Amino acid sequence: MNLLIYHKDDYLFRDLLDILNRESVSYSVIPCVFTDKYEDPVFWDWCTRNIDFSRYDALIAVNYHPILARLCYKKGIKYIAWCYDCPLNVVSVEDTMAYETNYVFLFDRQQYQSYYNRGFRTVYHMPLGVNTHRLAGLKYSPAAEQKYSCEVGFVGNLYASRLQEILAPMSPFSQGYLQALMDAQFSIYGCYLLDSLLTDELLQQINDTYREKVSDTAFVLTKEALKFAMASEITRKERIILLNLLGKRYNTKFYSYTPSDLIENALYCGSVNYVTEMPFVFHYSKINLNPIMRSIQTGIPLRAFDVMGVGGFLLSSWQEELAETYVDGEDLVLYDSIPDAIEKAAFYLSHEDIRIKIAHSGQQKTLQEHNLRNILDLMLKEVFRIKVPPNV
Repeated sequence: MNLLIYHKDDYLFRDLLDILNRESVSYSVIPCVFTDKYEDPVFWDWCTRNIDFSRYDALIAVNYHPILARLCYKKGIKYIAWCYDCPLNVVSVEDTMAYETNYVFLFDRQQYQSYYNRGFRTVYHMPLGVNTHRLAGLKYSPAAEQKYSCEVGFVGNLYASRLQEILAPMSPFSQGYLQALMDAQFSIYGCYLLDSLLTDELLQQINDTYREKVSDTAFVLTKEALKFAMASEITRKERIILLNLLGKRYNTKFYSYTPSDLIENALYCGSVNYVTEMPFVFHYSKINLNPIMRSIQTGIPLRAFDVMGVGGFLLSSWQEELAETYVDGEDLVLYDSIPDAIEKAAFYLSHEDIRIKIAHSGQQKTLQEHNLRNILDLMLKEVFRIKVPPNV
């Protein structure tokens, strides 16, 4: 087997190469990157002139990129998209998703089901996991503990959405309806209201209003764009409230690319490197928050595996696949409201023995059952109908 690898420093890229190296799978990395995931003539021309695609069995990349789907379809090789984004953040995905050369692996079961129900037979449901080999090599130290330890920690985006800009031209009725829908979704976990309650009729009314009030008459607000903006706003609100409330009570740190003036009580610590820093944040935080992005309807985000893989205690919003895969109260702790999260944080911070036992159980299950090497093995088996040979 000979693979072609595309990367843009994605989270899973280094783990993918580590696994391929240890399994002695032959591969080459494309040494240039595109500037536009839809169209990039310079990237396309370089690839067609410099890569002999007949030498490779497949191109594999983290997340789905239409330009790579078209390139592989044109060259007649398989395209494996290993996705940790949900949604895929791709406009008009139907233009390329149906290519028979595609193998798109999605961690969110509902996302997979949605594409499958639309007729796409190029999608597969595949949960994420951890690189156990990399985690086994981590060097914990007193210096790292002093730097990263806290009672409550959170690593993630605060999602500054464009919702207010999107809402501005709408009628008062549409604005009020969408705000009420967000308020309802904010209080509900495990049921995604936005899919069914954002109707085609409502979108038509909104776009009719846009044409009357907005100078750019070609603009059309899609359901996917509106859902993502609303989900981002709900997630942002949840994370800010949690950090402020817990920050009032406990030593709380949050790590993100940008600070927020709305978070007054938690210590902003900047961003952290996924490989060299983030594992220590998770390991040395007594409680790791996991308020899941609301556009992820059922799946387990990569952060949850990363926390448990290093023995961190995970306090997560309720999520269907998390509840199916792990035992609440034994491997992790799930909350179904902000008051519930605050109450459970208080309990487990004051019961260290129980907290440590749960963190250990979650780590053991993650390392044993959610190894990225085995997940890659399953993907390649699906694509090539063969088994990757184990190390001898």
